[in-house]
Amino acid sequence: MNEVIRAAAELQAVCVAEGWRFCFIGDLAVQRWGEPRETVDVDLTLLTGFHDEARFVSTLVERFEPRIDHAADFARVNSTHPPLARSICASSSKCALS
Repeated sequence: MNEVIRAAAELQAVCVAEGWRFCFIGDLAVQRWGEPRETVDVDLTLLTGFHDEARFVSTLVERFEPRIDHAADFARVNSTHPPLARSICASSSKCALS
């Protein structure tokens, strides 16, 4: 779990440095407000506004290693962030930030 907390702190630092409005969701957030549970990833919601998502995606892809090819295209087509790696997961570089 400490690796997940470190990954969340790294992601939070990027979001704060960029001045982004964001919140953690999913199992990590439940650690604070609900029943403890094991998790291996960090889930995040970014408030991007409309039609400016590419700027956020570009920053995330630059700061964290995408785990798929053409991650920015994936984000554009699916209206979501690209699956990312690099210390975002505790157990595997195959985990996604979701």
